[in-house]
Amino acid sequence: MFFSKLSMYNIDMKTPTCKYCGKTGHYQYQCFEKNKAKARNTPKASIKALQRTKKTKTPNNSSSSQNDRKKAIKRLDSIISQLVRIKYIDKQGLEFCYTCGKKDHWKNMDCGHYFKRTHIWTRFDPMNCRPQCKYCNQTLGGNYAVFKRKIERELRKENMEHLEKNYRRTDKMDTPFINDLIDYYSEQLEITKKFKL
Repeated sequence: MFFSKLSMYNIDMKTPTCKYCGKTGHYQYQCFEKNKAKARNTPKASIKALQRTKKTKTPNNSSSSQNDRKKAIKRLDSIISQLVRIKYIDKQGLEFCYTCGKKDHWKNMDCGHYFKRTHIWTRFDPMNCRPQCKYCNQTLGGNYAVFKRKIERELRKENMEHLEKNYRRTDKMDTPFINDLIDYYSEQLEITKKFKL
């Protein structure tokens, strides 16, 4: 039926010729020989392509130094946190939350910061830190209004100026300096433990 309609309009039905193998009866994209050759050559071609794109791995010193810095900061955070919490305990190992007055064991308390931890130069300053309950420090975001009022009353003007000066610093704290702080505050922590615990 279809061919009779084509012949009515004088359209010649020519069989297609493959441009790849030269045979008639199929187009190039249908060519079995081409697909067979492609399948035969694919593994070698892909290996060569991988060899071209494969890059030699060079040791990345910057990432290892960043990891060392992160580990040092984490360790110093832990030391400062213990130092601040142990410093304010009573004989039973209990202490008051700086902002709400809740009394709890020092291990259940957090180390709260007046200037937030994002500011590296005040992050490790014990003058900037006080023990806080988890509710004030985490849920209330440090209970900042009460914290500010109390710490400004407690610290002298020169100490507050010292904290504000460090708060405004924009230079990076290098890893050797952080390691020096670890050594110094580790000694302070041991001394505090002897007297308080």
